[in-house]
Amino acid sequence: MGIERRLTVGEASRVLGLSRTTLLAAEEAGLLTAVRTPGGHRRYDPAELRRYAQRAGGAPAWGDGSAPEEPPAPPDTVTIAATARAALRPLAQALEADSAGLYLMSAGEPRFTAAFGVPRWLAERLSAAAPPAPVAQALGTRRPSLFDPAEAAFPEPRSTGHGVAAPCTGTAPRSACCSS
Repeated sequence: MGIERRLTVGEASRVLGLSRTTLLAAEEAGLLTAVRTPGGHRRYDPAELRRYAQRAGGAPAWGDGSAPEEPPAPPDTVTIAATARAALRPLAQALEADSAGLYLMSAGEPRFTAAFGVPRWLAERLSAAAPPAPVAQALGTRRPSLFDPAEAAFPEPRSTGHGVAAPCTGTAPRSACCSS
């Protein structure tokens, strides 16, 4: 059994499918740990990246055939989240928004499922929390809900700009998309 090489910031970003900024934000939030080389460069242990990916509900793109240490999430959940993330990018761009998130119904409750432009550490926090009032209002009235992100403290207390929560129609019953 060989020792795996530690990965650079760029390599770790590609493996996890995150931007460099999001990877560093996850480290700053304490969700990932990097070791420093004598020259001060960050290096990430592949096992640490696997644990992080599993906690975040995805599977890293290792490309070397190695398996995660823990069993992966059910493929249908991972596929839905990946498809939703891909669909959110053009939606956010069409709305000229910095970010967008999708809440889907799960066991009768709306759950944060996917996002574009939201750091993974924040997405993890949102997925563990109850939906904010604007999302609940959009789902309840089945109409878009405009809101002030700072006033709603969503997605976090220091948010700025404009927000909209809109119920989605189609095959996903009672889902909502939130953008700011």
